[in-house]
Amino acid sequence: MIADPWFYALAVPAMIIAGISKGGFGGGVVVLAVSLMSLTVPPQRAAAVMLPIPMAMDLLALWSTATPSTAAIRGFCCRRR
Repeated sequence: MIADPWFYALAVPAMIIAGISKGGFGGGVVVLAVSLMSLTVPPQRAAAVMLPIPMAMDLLALWSTATPSTAAIRGFCCRRR
């Protein structure tokens, strides 16, 4: 657990920047997210902390847009032969 309050002070804006950039509004500004977090922790840890959050955002987006027709398409494309 990271106990440094400066990390959280920089991590929250960094994740907001990453979310906006992931949505297509920021272009390549997501590079700033890891850089901001790297000011207080090593870059490897900053990337490791940041990685699960966009993954959770993607899963939530898939879950919220799932319909029976998309489930049928996924079943057709992913079935074993």
